[in-house]
Amino acid sequence: ADLLEEERAGSDQYVQAVRRGAEQLLELVNQLLARARSESVGRDAPARVFNPATLLEELSEVIAPLAAEKGLSFVAQASSDLPHLVRADRMRLRQVLMNLLSNAVKYTANGGITLSSAHDNGQLSFRVKDTGVGIAAEDQQRIFRAFERLAGTEGKVGAGLGLSIAMQQVHRLNGNLRLDSTPGEGSCFELSVPIPAVEYSEANTSASILVVEDDPDIRDLVALQLGRVGYQTRSVSDGADAVAAVQTDPPDLIVMDLRMSGLSGIEAARTIRDSGFPGPIVALSASRDPAEIERALAAGYSDYLFKPLDKLELAAAVERALAR
Repeated sequence: ADLLEEERAGSDQYVQAVRRGAEQLLELVNQLLARARSESVGRDAPARVFNPATLLEELSEVIAPLAAEKGLSFVAQASSDLPHLVRADRMRLRQVLMNLLSNAVKYTANGGITLSSAHDNGQLSFRVKDTGVGIAAEDQQRIFRAFERLAGTEGKVGAGLGLSIAMQQVHRLNGNLRLDSTPGEGSCFELSVPIPAVEYSEANTSASILVVEDDPDIRDLVALQLGRVGYQTRSVSDGADAVAAVQTDPPDLIVMDLRMSGLSGIEAARTIRDSGFPGPIVALSASRDPAEIERALAAGYSDYLFKPLDKLELAAAVERALAR
């Protein structure tokens, strides 16, 4: 979808819809895998780089039609101080906000819902405000407990688990969730999470990057994504060709798959390092096995990126590696 969108100069709304849907499905699969890993090894998946304004747009695409069906207004507002890039658990953050927004639509009969965001002193905050039924002061703590339902909501679909799960996710994000509500006037949920901005400067277009990947689709995609940022790239399909390319015309940076037929990425990295190549080498791999990550770093890799590839994470990793 990324390649199609580039070919059509980003003008095809249907290609954009396919790409957004694919990204959301990939995030969901990654979150399920991350949960399985965290349960087995006792830790969360690493945070990802993303654009918070894009997250607001995605939420709006889902919530705005649901609000319109009930005759409600929906407004999403991103403050001017919102950073272009942040690093956090995007999927978990999205789940919390989707839960709050869905509840706002469910329990609002007239008026509308507002989603706003801001960033201050390393804190990324979101406010979900509605003109719904409101919640009495004595009920504002217990609604975050599992299976709790408020009086007058018996006819609403749900098991009373949404807010308790959301609060668990907020704790995993090391954040806070506050509620301010008045019966008959509406509710305002404010989520605050410690999320620093990612420093990102313009690409050094004089830097050359060698892309080493045996899958032609991924190889083209990596070259496309780096080219969009402004880097000059050339590509080879296996480790042996990578060694030869470095000896013939050394690049400033190498982005290389770990598992390739013939000479593997780890073997190629060792050979390239033994030849005296001083530049950074960034690994690409679908494996999140800690032992394989350690082997890659020991072989001479400077950084390690996971597939499916995140274009912002790729750009940030390359920028970070070249700045060293």
